[in-house]
Amino acid sequence: MKCMGGGNNYDFKFLHYSLGYVNIPSLKELIMSECDDAFLEKHIENKELVSKIRIAAEMLVAYDANILGYCAFYANNPKTKDVYITLIAVKPMYQNKHIGKRLLRSLVDMAISRGMLTISLEVKKDNRKAIAFYIKNGFAVVGEKTGISYLISKSLESEAMAI
Repeated sequence: MKCMGGGNNYDFKFLHYSLGYVNIPSLKELIMSECDDAFLEKHIENKELVSKIRIAAEMLVAYDANILGYCAFYANNPKTKDVYITLIAVKPMYQNKHIGKRLLRSLVDMAISRGMLTISLEVKKDNRKAIAFYIKNGFAVVGEKTGISYLISKSLESEAMAI
């Protein structure tokens, strides 16, 4: 599947599913709720986050006949050249099939093609599964973001130079 994003074409074909680029607000909220049955309940008190994602975030989506997972991110800071992942989720029945890894890899490739230098995100300290996932994929804990969360980051400079 060819997808448009940031003036570039991206080819996200994989063995049994595709990744697509989404930038339609109502579709983004549908995708988020599809991946997490409790999404709307969990985020109803944080309408600001959902609204911000709908309006300003970009999204990569893994899908076949169904939505499998997504990565919502911002890549709009030309000063810092930092991509910020706001949410990444894979439906429970599709976890442990490398979908999250492929979403992350596609985001890295897209970020490099846009001249970005880092990817960062915030992870709650008690989310050991997520922390292990990011470390396994080349990220590092770079500090404390809040009392309950870490800032995790990955430099893209060495990968960009290898291209």
